[in-house]
This record gives sequence, structure tokens and C-alpha cells, in this order.
Amino acid sequence: MRKDSGAVARVVGASLFLVLGLWLVLAVGVAGVLRDVQPRLALTWAPWDARAKAKMAEGVMAGKRDGASLTRARSLSESALARDPMSIVALRNIGLIDGLTGHIAEARRTLTLANKLSKRDLGVHLWLIEDAVSRNNIDQALLQYDEALRTSSSARDLLIPILVKATDDPAISEPLRRFVARRPSWAPDFFSRLADNGPSSAPISAFAQSWGAYRERDNWGVVQKLINRLYRDRRFGEAHGLFLATVGIPPARAPLVYNGDFETTPYFSPFDWQLINDEVSNASIDRMEGHGALFSTIQGSRANAATITLVLSPGSYAITSTARSLDSSQGANGRWLIRCEDAVRDELVSAPFESSNLSGDLGASARFKVPPQGCRAQTLVLERSTANGSEDPGLAVKAVSIRRLGS
Repeated sequence: MRKDSGAVARVVGASLFLVLGLWLVLAVGVAGVLRDVQPRLALTWAPWDARAKAKMAEGVMAGKRDGASLTRARSLSESALARDPMSIVALRNIGLIDGLTGHIAEARRTLTLANKLSKRDLGVHLWLIEDAVSRNNIDQALLQYDEALRTSSSARDLLIPILVKATDDPAISEPLRRFVARRPSWAPDFFSRLADNGPSSAPISAFAQSWGAYRERDNWGVVQKLINRLYRDRRFGEAHGLFLATVGIPPARAPLVYNGDFETTPYFSPFDWQLINDEVSNASIDRMEGHGALFSTIQGSRANAATITLVLSPGSYAITSTARSLDSSQGANGRWLIRCEDAVRDELVSAPFESSNLSGDLGASARFKVPPQGCRAQTLVLERSTANGSEDPGLAVKAVSIRRLGS
């Protein structure tokens, strides 16, 4: 009988141990699932769970911030820390409570410790940024911004718009310009948003010049957005300067018509060729006799084939161009037009192509003046036409150039 009783006791003990083990596994599993979304429920299953306590304290602080609520949140956070000294959420809660109750030095120490333990908590970063700004330590604030933007996946959508908005603040603009010169990993995103949403008075070109990484082909998409923004703001000189810097041409050596011999494939608009391909125009840059040429055909009486934006200062100029009809037995009609960008209808010159010999070669030339006002940028247009609706034989422009006349 004693033997049977001992066996029963062992079976009962093993069963209880198994049930306890299963309950513990279930409690830990439920807590793991619920601690971040339902911390109160998670604690009913696993009252020892440090993360659930820290998250519950965070929820308490998100509601009322009266004395009783803050005291409860601190108690939960301290209990979480006793269980897990590496709990960043608990440290952040205690630091924020110290800040809310006026214990700034203590808050700074706690949150700095939390930041050393983990760089991924955005709430810690935000408090440290605000703390640096409150002390007028812009350089420290920018270092904290940089750390947050590099390590927190949720930081960019929140923090970069703040930096973009601050670009025209003299107190922040200059330190920020120096900081982007370090080429932080988030700079392309910053410049993309600066182009989209930056203040109209933001020193966009100065920021870009300091950054320098616009010369890297991987960033050319961002550069195009910056050029478009400056152009849209009618800051033509700045847009053109950024374009020249990107393609690596010193302003003093820049041709007045970029890629006027059509040797490279167009990339940036509007300061490189914009080829018009639609139902009435077909334009492309290709090779002809070993050199580049601008080919165009039209399916109508008149159409624009290509445009490019120039930035000519006031003064006198001459335009020259050479071309060839693609069918030497027929003449190809076309002309160059230059209009002021500030007033598109303000035509400066028309230079039609005319036959220069019997082999089908064509030439165009004309002189013109850029007025001292109202013409800060110009559009050069290749306009094509056909006589009496006849079929267009096609035109290949070998080169176009502009030179300044006199002084």
C-alpha cells in the first residue's frame, strides 16, 4: 500500500510540475505577444515582466500627467528596472518624469545613459535634442539629430521636416550647412525634402555646394529636384550654377550653349537639351560622320523639336549653327529662336537655316541683344516647319553656339 501511495505521489508531483511548466511557458508566451500592445493584460499573466511594466508606465504617462499618475509611472518603471536594468523604455520614462517635475540635471543624466545603452529610442533622442536647443547648443542638437537619423527607423519622417523648416533660420542655417558638409547618410533625403518643401528663402544652393555629394551620379536625381526648385523660384543663376558644378564645368569656362555640339546624352533639364517627342515631333541626339548631331523630323506644318535654357547676362551676342538636310535632294526648313524666360513671348532673335552650298549643308546666324532687365534667363528653341504641308525630309543639326560681342 505504501508503494502504491509513493507512486501516486510521484505521479501527482510530476503532473503538477508539468502543469506549472506549461502555465509558465503559456504566461511567458502571452506576455511576449501582449506586452507592447496590451501591457496590463500581459501583467495579469506574467506580473514579473519588465517590458510590460515599462510599457504600462509609458501608457500612464501618455494620459494624465498629474502627480499621482507620474508617481505610479515612476513606480512601475523602477520595478521594471529592478528586473531588467537595461530597459530603455523604463529609463526613458524616469528621465521624462524628472524633466516634467523640474529635475533637469537628473533627467539629462538618465536620458544620456539611456542613449548610451541604445541609440534606437526616438523619445530619448527627442528629449536630448530639445534639451540642447534650450541651452542654445545648436552643434550638440545637430549631433543628436544625426544620431537619431542614422539609428532610428522612425526618425526621418519626423525630424527631417524640422531641419528643412529651419534652413532659413540664421541661428541654425549656418551650423546645419557646416554639418551637411560632412555628408551624413541622411543628406540625400534631406535635400530631396528641401527641394520639395523648403522655405522660399532657404539658401538651397549654398547648402548643396557645401554638401558636395551632388557630383556623385547616385545623387543626380536629388540634384535635378534642387535645380527644378531653384528654377521654379526663378533663381536662374543659382540653378545654372548648381548645374555647372554637377557636370564639372567651371563657370569661367562654361560654353554659353551647353552641349552645343551634341556629344553627350542629355541628362539635366532645363540646362541640357530637352528633346520633344510627341505626335508631331521626333527628336534625338545621335552620331553622324563620327560627331554628335541633333536629328529631328516633324509630321505637321510647324513644331518645336528641342529646347535648352541659357543664362546670358545683358549685352550683345551672335548665334551660329550648322546643319544638313537628311535628304540632299530636298531642303529642310528650321530656325533657332531665343526668348526671354521671364516673359516667354519676348522673342530676342530668329535665325533661320539657309542653304550654304549645293551638298545640302545649311547654316543659321544672327545677332541679338539681351536687355538689362526682364531677361535673366533665355530659352533657345529649335523650331521646324514644312512648306505647304509637304513631307519633312528631316534635319541634322551639327552644332549651335553663341558668343558674346564686344565689351
